[in-house]
Amino acid sequence: MALKHRLPVLFFTALAVFPASAATVSFLVVETGIAEGAAAESSGIWESGLMDAFFDAGHIVSSAPVLRLSGAPDKPLPGEAEGSFNEALEGGADFFVLALLEFQDSPDNPKPRRISLRLFSTRPRRFIYEEQLNGGPETVPGEEFAAARNAARAIVSRLQER
Repeated sequence: MALKHRLPVLFFTALAVFPASAATVSFLVVETGIAEGAAAESSGIWESGLMDAFFDAGHIVSSAPVLRLSGAPDKPLPGEAEGSFNEALEGGADFFVLALLEFQDSPDNPKPRRISLRLFSTRPRRFIYEEQLNGGPETVPGEEFAAARNAARAIVSRLQER
């Protein structure tokens, strides 16, 4: 009988001692170097792979619509992405991940030649980390999804660097 009364106390004590470490993370995929109107299957693959890895790590994830820029941005968070960042901040996101996919314009199913993943803290607002990867036309969708998940795992550990 005494054990029956102690179990709830032990459960709530454990919750108090081990704080929840889930963060809310918002994602934005930015495409550059691709013709207007061209479809880029890779953008969806990278968005899904990144979100999947963060979700599997226990984080709450959301994303903004893909943003297409005419050229490479000149700063870590391009001005065109400010609106998405502010929406993430207003929505309570702890972190903002910008995935910059640099394409080499190709009429047949373009693949990014370079991928840059940038991690930002929303409060305080600051750039934390960048992971750069090389892509290529030989990448098949399954490999590309796995590459996105692996890259995301590499930056998940950086969430503690506020």
